[in-house]
Amino acid sequence: MLPRAAIAAHPFGVGQDQLLLQGAKLKSTRFALGLAVGVGRDTKLALNQAPPPLKFSSVEKRLNYFLFFYFGFVLVLCTIATAFEAAEDDIQTMWYLTSTALQKR
Repeated sequence: MLPRAAIAAHPFGVGQDQLLLQGAKLKSTRFALGLAVGVGRDTKLALNQAPPPLKFSSVEKRLNYFLFFYFGFVLVLCTIATAFEAAEDDIQTMWYLTSTALQKR
C-alpha cells in the first residue's frame, strides 16, 4: 500500500476499469473511495432496467376480475333502483322530510 504522500503526488484518471455498476459488491478490501457520477432515474442503466414482474396467482387474478365485475354490477343495480324509486315517488310522499325542509325547496 502506498503512503498518502505518494498517492497525492501521483494523480490518476478514473476510467471504465474503476467503474462499479449498480448492485456490485466490493470484497476483500479494507476501504474504498467513491465518486458518484450520473445517478438517478434518468441514467442509461436505470432506463434500461425492466420493472419487476407482479407476482399474482391465477386465483388472485380471477378474484380481482370477479370483484371488479361485482362492484360494477352493484353500481348499475343501485343506479337503476334509484332511478325507478325517484320516478315512482313524489317529494310530498316522503314522510321523513319535515314541512320546513319542503318549504326551503
